[in-house]
Amino acid sequence: MLKKLFIAGFILGGIVPLFGQVHKNELSIKETITDRELTIPEEIERNFDQLLVDWKKDLSPSLNCTSNFDTDVAYPDSVYINRLYSLPTEMELVYNPVVRSYIDMYTGRMRRSVEYFLGKSDYYFPIFEQALDKYNLPLELKYLPIIESALNPTIASRMGATGLWQFMIGTGKMYDLEVNTLVDERRDPLRSTDAAARYLKDLYGIYGDWNLVIAAYNCGPGNVNKAIKRSGGQTDYWTIYPYLPKETRGYVPAFIAAAYVMNYYSAHNICPFEYKYTHSTDTILVDKQLHLQQVAEYLNVSLDELRTLNPQYKKDIVPGEFKGYVLNLPSINAPEFEVQRDSIFAYKATEFLSHRKVVNPNGYMAIAATNGAKYKVRRGDNLAAIAGKHGVTTAQIKQWNGLKSNRLKAGQILAVSAGMPANKEIPQEISQPTQDLLAENTSQTTSENQPSIDNNDSSSNSLSDYFAKMQERAIGADPDPASTKESEPHLPVVNVPDSDTSELADNTRGRDIQRVQTIYHKVRIGETLTQIASKYNVDREDISSWNKLKSSVPKVGQRLVIHLPAQKEALVAEELPSISEESIEQVVADVKTSVQDKAADRPLASTSSMVTSSSKSVTVKKEEPKVEKKNTPKPAKEPAKQPSTYTVKKGDTLGGIAGKYGSKITAKDIQKANNLTSDKLSIGQKLRIPR
Repeated sequence: MLKKLFIAGFILGGIVPLFGQVHKNELSIKETITDRELTIPEEIERNFDQLLVDWKKDLSPSLNCTSNFDTDVAYPDSVYINRLYSLPTEMELVYNPVVRSYIDMYTGRMRRSVEYFLGKSDYYFPIFEQALDKYNLPLELKYLPIIESALNPTIASRMGATGLWQFMIGTGKMYDLEVNTLVDERRDPLRSTDAAARYLKDLYGIYGDWNLVIAAYNCGPGNVNKAIKRSGGQTDYWTIYPYLPKETRGYVPAFIAAAYVMNYYSAHNICPFEYKYTHSTDTILVDKQLHLQQVAEYLNVSLDELRTLNPQYKKDIVPGEFKGYVLNLPSINAPEFEVQRDSIFAYKATEFLSHRKVVNPNGYMAIAATNGAKYKVRRGDNLAAIAGKHGVTTAQIKQWNGLKSNRLKAGQILAVSAGMPANKEIPQEISQPTQDLLAENTSQTTSENQPSIDNNDSSSNSLSDYFAKMQERAIGADPDPASTKESEPHLPVVNVPDSDTSELADNTRGRDIQRVQTIYHKVRIGETLTQIASKYNVDREDISSWNKLKSSVPKVGQRLVIHLPAQKEALVAEELPSISEESIEQVVADVKTSVQDKAADRPLASTSSMVTSSSKSVTVKKEEPKVEKKNTPKPAKEPAKQPSTYTVKKGDTLGGIAGKYGSKITAKDIQKANNLTSDKLSIGQKLRIPR
């Protein structure tokens, strides 16, 4: 019993003085917290080791160091407390044993690393301070990249975080940082610092506490929110400290220790190294592919210096043809780059920029031209159907497009004809009877005393008259003799196709007319084949045939293939008259008569004419003498053309109906001809189509 009382008294005697001392000094948990499980974050160890390797060539010991010792000096806790408290900062920089352990780490075994990033801070800190001040943030946040990357812009973590501010790809793109194979703006000091400042400002808007902001920057807002929830809703960093991930617990203490050592390094006999960097730089906008080695060799600049000024270009390539990119150069070399810009782009371009623009595969004999027909693949299309629509084979389509299989993707653009090169004309042969006819008529109408006709002087009039007469004959109207007699005869270069060529043109026109558009219709409740056929202006028997329907009642939800006829193409094809040998004979005879009439009224000049056999055309040139213009009688008006009628179908509109009758008929013309007060139509309505 006496023994137990003695032990209890001993314990109480030790606790009471300790409690009184704590109460007397009013120490808080943030000043007394300890963590036996605390470990040095792996990123800090790795970053500093990489720092020694990468910067040794750019840094040298300072010649202005005032300390003659290279050993650390230990101070009592009160000194550290007062020094941290006296720093002019907005953020709360408290002291506790965890912070002390990081101060001892920086000033002890990592003092050599501190010398290196102290020298580097002269280059990067002005960039950080400018961005932080732009967004009205505490300037002491500039010490954060020391913990994140040891001021190394090209370093990357095991998890993929990259750059001075260690952005992940997703977070970087949220703040407009471009990341691709050649360019990584997370490594760009200016762009990444601006993005980091905006990210920190957003985090402060969430938490309102800078220590929580730093913790969230390291481990993510999700982990911080979990720690707050587990602590019962506490929002003080040191209160939720035990609930944070182990690697994040040391993050804020490391930041406080970095702020301390960056301001009081001389008190611990640490001398900053001198960093050799370019003090004055200019930016150049690059709009072509460029390799940094081209600039280095042409301007005699160190490649390492260019890489230091442009760390965002991962492969030393500036992809300027994709978009304009900025290239940082020493100010002394920037004017020379502008003067020699074209020469620099061309310098050893094939050696440093090895990508080829066009490569023809071995054995590939594709002949598809740029002016060949194209087709955009729709959902449900296949090669056989596309080939059938365009009158070619599947093998040809695969050859023209370099396809290895029959698989297609919706939206894919396919060449569906071989086409012809843009600088070539399709040769046309003229049959022998046609050549004889043209030669005979030309020899009769040209002589030494006959005036020559200038083909540059309204050379299209004869052909215009010819087509006008052909259209009049097609509708049964007689041409106006006065107009034919008084019209000025001009004979242009006429390409005369033979019967074989005409037949080929007719076949091509027929194939164009037969082209149809394939769509798919999903059957709805209550729909019948008759309604569907009326909707798309097709026959119900055709729908049954296309879909191989065994019943006249389609199933709800069934997808039906509908081939829409190309009505507009057919209409245009019908309106264009074909040119036959008899038509050409009539044109030559008309021109001959007109030229002879003119020759009787005017003095004759020298004549030159020829039949060009290589181009299979007839050319007659005329130099027209200066004569006074005569008043010619106005041609008689053609009889008014009778309007046609059109029956409105389901889905028709005034604009659609007008389009079926060519570009000369508009919706307003149809509306006016039928005295319509609105553009609403009813199925079965008869419309007069003006001509």
